[in-house]
Amino acid sequence: MLESYQLFHSSYGQAAEVLQTRNVPLKAPAADELQVRMLAAAIHPSDLGMLAGSYGQLRSLPAVAGREGVGVIEALGSEVDGWQVGQRVRIPDTIGCWQSRLTFPAAGAERIPEGIRSEQAALAFINPPTAYCLLKKILPLKAGDWVLQNASNSAVGIAVIQLANAFGFKTLNSVRRPELIAPLTALGADQVVLEGSGWHQAAADYTQGAPIRLALNSVGG
Repeated sequence: MLESYQLFHSSYGQAAEVLQTRNVPLKAPAADELQVRMLAAAIHPSDLGMLAGSYGQLRSLPAVAGREGVGVIEALGSEVDGWQVGQRVRIPDTIGCWQSRLTFPAAGAERIPEGIRSEQAALAFINPPTAYCLLKKILPLKAGDWVLQNASNSAVGIAVIQLANAFGFKTLNSVRRPELIAPLTALGADQVVLEGSGWHQAAADYTQGAPIRLALNSVGG
């Protein structure tokens, strides 16, 4: 019988203190399920928050860790339609991706398009959509509008820069270390400023007098 190697936790705390490993028998897929072998799984700050018990939504313990990952279908339940062995899928973020194999209902799977690397796809379903919603679902921004954000080198912050650039929005980005300025500028950031430098007193100089239409605070709780 196949087994799944899992990283799980039965209590909350620092990852190095609460994570444990185990091998568990892998049950055959039920009629409506897929059996999937993991290819890549992300490690997000929110994963560590869930391990610590500080994240907004927590799973019942014990729980397999990990929110985002991609796997390849190894077997299909007898009633599963529209899927084939060998196709890559996104794992639902409620299951726990830090394991080698798993079974879950086919209705919760999302297909990964060909041509996208598994490592990239494993990072594509949480942070980029968050950035998209921040830019598109809060205010009706138009080309040339300015967006301000902190934590600009975070995964969401980088996605905000790239998407804003694609949409024609301008970004004013605050970071904590000067060595981050050049990389973010290369990604399309219009202005990058250092936190604590007093830049806010001259914000209009950075935007050529244009108002800041949207401000995103990623560190304020």
